[in-house]
Amino acid sequence: MTAQVPGAPLFIVDRLLTEYNKIFNRTLVLRDQIKPFIESYDWPRDVRDLGIYIGHLVVTAKESVITAETASRILGTVQKKPRFCRRG
Repeated sequence: MTAQVPGAPLFIVDRLLTEYNKIFNRTLVLRDQIKPFIESYDWPRDVRDLGIYIGHLVVTAKESVITAETASRILGTVQKKPRFCRRG
């Protein structure tokens, strides 16, 4: 069972960012202006979607400080990818 994420709580975002920074040996930080953007976005499925987005952000970002513009651009590329159905 997965938890729905209507607006991403920042503690989850911070936790995911810390984990992905460690995995990919990065030191990405989010600008304060991006936090309302992430909180207000309607995450369509669950915490895994948020994790995929944060992971994609860490891997693809060229700069070490992420702005709302960068996050918006990357979010658009993540959402254009096809979703695969799980077999039950």
